Amino acid sequence: MTIEALAFAAGMHPTYLSQIERGLGNPTLEKLDGLASALDVPFSVVATEIQNEAEIAQAARDARAHTEAEHI
Repeated sequence: MTIEALAFAAGMHPTYLSQIERGLGNPTLEKLDGLASALDVPFSVVATEIQNEAEIAQAARDARAHTEAEHI
């Protein structure tokens, strides 16, 4: 499925979906629900993936901060 097809199936513009994908967009629950429907997965799957990504991002920030603190 192309990003264009997914975006239109989810009821959003492809540019907006691209921003979400790159971490530049802040989708509403309605938009996330649209993506889940377009992908034919339960909303809980999308929510779990969001949580996993947030935890990975936080771990990366923590590791960077620790490394920077060691070099001061």
